[in-house]
Amino acid sequence: MKITIEKNAANTKLLRQMASKNYTEAMEAREAFAAFITQPILEVIESAPVIQSLYQTYTYDYGTPPSIPLAPLFDIRTQDFVRVWLQSKPGGLATSQNLDVSELMVMTYRLFGAVSFPLDYVRAARVDVVAAYLERLSQEFLYKQEANSFAILASSVMQSTYTSPTVASPQNQVIRSFSQGTVVPQDVSALIRLMNRINSSWVGGTPAGASRGLTTLVGSPEFMEVIRNMAFEPLNTVLRNTYPLGGPETFRSSIYDSAGEVSIYGMELISVYDMGKGYPYNIVAGQYAGSTQYAGYGGTGTAVFSPGSEQLVIGVDRRRPYLARLVEADPADGSTFSLSADNQWSNRAENIGFYASVREGRVAIDGRNACGLLF
Repeated sequence: MKITIEKNAANTKLLRQMASKNYTEAMEAREAFAAFITQPILEVIESAPVIQSLYQTYTYDYGTPPSIPLAPLFDIRTQDFVRVWLQSKPGGLATSQNLDVSELMVMTYRLFGAVSFPLDYVRAARVDVVAAYLERLSQEFLYKQEANSFAILASSVMQSTYTSPTVASPQNQVIRSFSQGTVVPQDVSALIRLMNRINSSWVGGTPAGASRGLTTLVGSPEFMEVIRNMAFEPLNTVLRNTYPLGGPETFRSSIYDSAGEVSIYGMELISVYDMGKGYPYNIVAGQYAGSTQYAGYGGTGTAVFSPGSEQLVIGVDRRRPYLARLVEADPADGSTFSLSADNQWSNRAENIGFYASVREGRVAIDGRNACGLLF
């Protein structure tokens, strides 16, 4: 979304007052403008995110503890015991904690953003230029929020394990495709099966309606290309069949006809440009994976995740509040975003600036609502 400011008499007058040589008058006009533009910026920040859209947002009033009641959110097989992933500061390492609590206290931190530009644009009432600078400010917030959101998501996926009655040791919630560099329906089906084993009922059995499973796959543009290619490529050449065979016509048509809104097996697909071989989010996931040995291709052997030569696809069940974001709200008006005129500029500097802040925190509650596929 773009930020636009209508060029009318009222806005023109306000912008020119912001450039007044009377410092008091100028600051009053700038604060009035900040109050006016706060909501449009907030709408951009809240509607544009990709990774952050996977999070359930909770608000808490300034001066009250930032906490989430755990009991109504998920099943705890071991009573009063839960593992969570959280950050203590923006950009910080997401860490895992084992807690024995009924209400989770979430560490929150403040995100800041600032922008400044020449007063000449304000004097000329260039609303398009002013809007472009403020859009740049909103993009800065979006980048920081997306990066922090992915850090929590990746750490929980790469570090979570589940128990199986057929294997003595805990099993990783990340698997590999049958063949490196390729994803076929068999691999997606295996990921769905994995999720069903991970996210069973609270006693480990079949949940009511057996409806728990994957709703969303998050991957790189290259992964989306692989899915689109299923509409015309032979699907079982990597399955050691003698004769290449295409998928059913209805299966191909559902992918082909979806155009930009690609889906598979009824799951939504989210494309993230920072994912893919060697891309930033892939490297972040590799750092959280560390030396963990994940099952090898075709189920043979084990190997660590190689961010430079492998890709990660994350599967999430969005029907349960597995990922949570707490945001501080002003009890007076409920606002969660603060924008103010920057008073560091003197008249001699011929600059004008604004700074903004949001206090928030993120947490992954229990690891049974996400899994991963390497290919």
